[in-house]
Amino acid sequence: MLTENQECTIFAKYLRSKKILFTKIASEIWTPSFNQIRKQKLEWLWKGVPDYVIIVPKQNWEKELVFIEMKR
Repeated sequence: MLTENQECTIFAKYLRSKKILFTKIASEIWTPSFNQIRKQKLEWLWKGVPDYVIIVPKQNWEKELVFIEMKR
């Protein structure tokens, strides 16, 4: 059985192979520093934000945003 990290790697390779624009939200950065954790939470780190934001091309230059949350 694949880990979530392995599934994310495969998924990212697939998106790149299809030339689909995407980003993975960095919400899983581990640090033992309580000060760094505090700074991350003040600036950007929030639970409940999806892992991936994908821009899917549509017809006539239109785009669609897709949010994906990976779960194991």
